[in-house]
Amino acid sequence: PYVTNMVAIATVWQALFHKSRGPINVLLMILGISEEALPGWLSSSKWALLGVAVVLLWKDIGYNILMYSGALQSIPKDYYEAADLDGANAVQKFFHITLPQLKPTTFMLTILGIISSLQMWSFVQIITNGGPGTATYTVGLYIYRSAFMTFRTGFACALAWVLCFAIMIVTVFRWRTERKYENG
Repeated sequence: PYVTNMVAIATVWQALFHKSRGPINVLLMILGISEEALPGWLSSSKWALLGVAVVLLWKDIGYNILMYSGALQSIPKDYYEAADLDGANAVQKFFHITLPQLKPTTFMLTILGIISSLQMWSFVQIITNGGPGTATYTVGLYIYRSAFMTFRTGFACALAWVLCFAIMIVTVFRWRTERKYENG
């Protein structure tokens, strides 16, 4: 899913999330949920953001698993052997060896996820067009619309710079929090 075209992903998930004929809601009806109680995944302001989040989680989970798999394979086996000699159990090895060794990967994936969610506009525009109402409106979509739909390019450029600085602030904050936790 990570390398699949966003238009294809949005089209398939629009069909899956269809209010009455989508396979997800059909399954929920089979499980006994009444048709009136079914979630309007992309047509309800209550459910639209959750629907978009589910699709993006599905899209990115393979990449995240691949990164964690590589990080797990790069942990030296000597650490676990030394922990075995010291009498550590599996839980202690996880919290004292595995988790600390995965911190750089977790940091990178967290920052990439934050950046991606702040910049996202194409997927939201395709699947919900920012709606219903403004339920799935994102900063990236606002910048895009300001630049290319209302032709306020100067304003959009300023917003892009604000977004850049916001991402930088979040990254530095996350980095310093990581270093503080590492040293403390």
